[in-house]
Parts: sequence; structure tokens; C-alpha cells
Amino acid sequence: MTGPPSRGESDAPETAAGRNPPLRVFTEEALARLRLRDEPPTAAEVELAGPWRVIEFARGTFGLFRRGDDEAGYPPLGVFSGWHLALLAAAALPGLGRASRFRVHPERGEAGYPLLREGVEVGALGTFLADLAPALDALEAIVRSPTAFALALEAAGPTALERAGRELGLRLVEGATEEEET
Repeated sequence: MTGPPSRGESDAPETAAGRNPPLRVFTEEALARLRLRDEPPTAAEVELAGPWRVIEFARGTFGLFRRGDDEAGYPPLGVFSGWHLALLAAAALPGLGRASRFRVHPERGEAGYPLLREGVEVGALGTFLADLAPALDALEAIVRSPTAFALALEAAGPTALERAGRELGLRLVEGATEEEET
């Protein structure tokens, strides 16, 4: 009797591309029975959670796949003309399945138009900017996920990262100086 396959070896059949197909731990019969039930409220978030993989196609476009879907023969979620666009989509997708947390109240209060996060006022705007709420939702989703944040950073490219690093360094030094003065 031999032990389990060592790294790089597998008893699984290979696909036409020569790679092992993704391992499935749930049978089609079990999944079919579960599909008879209603999906839980978290299904939309799960569908977009990833992890995502960007693959360059021969024609210079970039496909966005869930990890394992390309090997299994599934089509990409999307095809993009630029690598950075595919990475930005991968960073944004996990936040799309979630309920909006931010909202700008349409009635002006004493301090301005209230900015609400989950119903609690967290700021006020001098101008009614309804589009700010979905932008904050997207940005918050990205910074809450280390993977999404890394994808967004990678999409920014080296020039933006270099300049952002300098800007962050200046902000940290300025912040340290302000803290020392108080």
C-alpha cells in the first residue's frame, strides 16, 4: 500500500489541457437536492466573493474567472480590454453582493445633507451628492478585504504605487508632527 500522492502527483484524471480538474466534494445529487430549497440571503454575496483569477487570452484581452472555473471549462465572468480593468472588477465584485451601508438623506439638516451609515449619521454634506453613497460602499468593501485591496493596488500600477507611497509617507510624517505639537 502506498501513501498519499506527493506534491505534484495525483490520482485524479487529467483534463485535455493536461491539468487536474478541480476537486468537487459535493455530489451532483446532493447539490440538486439543495437547489430545491430557497437560497439564503447570503447567496448573492457568495456568488461574487471569489477568489478571482485574471487570465490573458491570445487576442490581448483578459478574462476574469473564479479560481478553478477556467480549468473546469466555465466561461469567464467578464472579458476586459485591459489587465488593470479585470483586476479592478475582481476587487469590486465582493462588495456588490452586500446591502448598501451608506445613504445620503435627501432632506437638508442644520449641518447639511446627512450622510448615513446603516441608519446612523456619520457626516453631513454641503451639497446633495447621492452618488457618494455607492462610492463609499465600494471603497469600504475594498478596504475591508485584504485580497480586494491587494487587487486594487496591483491594478494601480507601479507609478501610482510609488506616488501613493510618497504621499502616505508625507501624511504619516505630517501626522506625527501634528501629534507631537499637541
